[in-house]
Amino acid sequence: QSLLETKSQLSQEIAFYYHYGVLPLPKKVFVTGCFDLLHSGHVEFFRQAAQYGDLHVAVGSDHTVYGLKGRKPVNSEEERLFMIKAVS
Repeated sequence: QSLLETKSQLSQEIAFYYHYGVLPLPKKVFVTGCFDLLHSGHVEFFRQAAQYGDLHVAVGSDHTVYGLKGRKPVNSEEERLFMIKAVS
């Protein structure tokens, strides 16, 4: 057997086991927000969301924050992203 055939068979076997619940699929949890002026409520929200699977956080752009709130964010999106990465 070639390596490609072996990898293909392995992929099929893994898909079979996932399908029948023998292997749990890791869940992806996606949250999004402005997260301007990051505070303890945000951190607790991330902690609770992460209990349901692999947490992925999307940070609203400066343009989006302005559109939603009618004002520029206090912190730039780069700063907000930095802060979220720091608490993860």
